[in-house]
Amino acid sequence: MKVKERAMTKETDPPVARLRAVEKAYVEPERGDAVPVLRGVDFEIRAGQSAAVVGPSGCGKSTLLNVLGTLDQVDAGEVELLGREATGLGPAELAELRARGIGFIFQLHHLLPQLTVMENVLLPALAAAAGDAREGAEQRAVELLESVGLAERASWKPARLSGGERQRAAVVRALINQPRLLLADEPTGALDARNADRLTDLLLELPRRHGVALVMVTHHRGQAGKLDRVMEMRDGKLVQLNGEGSSAPAAAGATDATTEEAISQQA
Repeated sequence: MKVKERAMTKETDPPVARLRAVEKAYVEPERGDAVPVLRGVDFEIRAGQSAAVVGPSGCGKSTLLNVLGTLDQVDAGEVELLGREATGLGPAELAELRARGIGFIFQLHHLLPQLTVMENVLLPALAAAAGDAREGAEQRAVELLESVGLAERASWKPARLSGGERQRAAVVRALINQPRLLLADEPTGALDARNADRLTDLLLELPRRHGVALVMVTHHRGQAGKLDRVMEMRDGKLVQLNGEGSSAPAAAGATDATTEEAISQQA
């Protein structure tokens, strides 16, 4: 059995994720004032595409990922995920949507230290609903670990792994339920330059090999520039710096050089 590779979708196919005029604010704890974070954000991404989101700390990048991952509810606007309108779903339905269709990769690997690499990778399969999401999970785990160079580490505990190996294990864990949407929040932030580049190259293979839609938040200008699209969170809105296919305002006449300059201001 080989890890299933999804066919690439066409521009006419429905998006894996779509945001329309999304608004999100948080209440300032001391004064009780509402602080707007997302202001009418529009965004969409299809299977096989990748998008990087850059911007200074506190601008709303992680909030955007939380909304896409149904970890945060919006104050206004529409959130469509995997063909479903998510804004009206209850907690149980959102949990099922996350378990079966969305993978998460964080800056820290969050591997459980008492479990082996294989056991950590299989955890999301145990949380998923019974049926096809669990079928063949262990065989998928073996093949995915082999594809990222960790086949011989499957029985190791996380403490024996290098930082790069732990993040690669976290990538496999995010893929075990064959998600259609992969959300990566500063996945290379705790790695040295060599391992950061290796992990970025691995992530860039996922849309092509598995047909997933990849959204990655990063401060690294070189990594961001490798993705299909680069967007900046600016005053609560997404502004596209390069690439095609976004409904957010695009920088007029953006070139690779201007994109590099714009991203470097966020590094």
